[in-house]
Amino acid sequence: MNKDQKNIEVVKEYTPFGWKKIADMGMIIAVGFGDATVTRDGEVVYQENLYDDFHYLQEFERMASIDPDHDWRVRLRGPLYEEVYQRQGVGEWVLIYDGKGFA
Repeated sequence: MNKDQKNIEVVKEYTPFGWKKIADMGMIIAVGFGDATVTRDGEVVYQENLYDDFHYLQEFERMASIDPDHDWRVRLRGPLYEEVYQRQGVGEWVLIYDGKGFA
């Protein structure tokens, strides 16, 4: 993947906040320099560890599909960007926050 590619699909649905952006199930839950977490109702289910293998959004979609009545989120925070996705339906992790990161 080159630096210009994003792990999102732009869905042809316009919302009051602009085009609805949904994460691809092949999205890697990792940042490298920064942190990546998956939470359920605010409790950490997964936190990126540089010594582990990469994990993909599809793995957490499977977990969420078994236990769907919770607030599932993915947070990717790097030095120049931050994104938060929220599960809003089967296979639908919607970008709900896009920020400048910690630098």
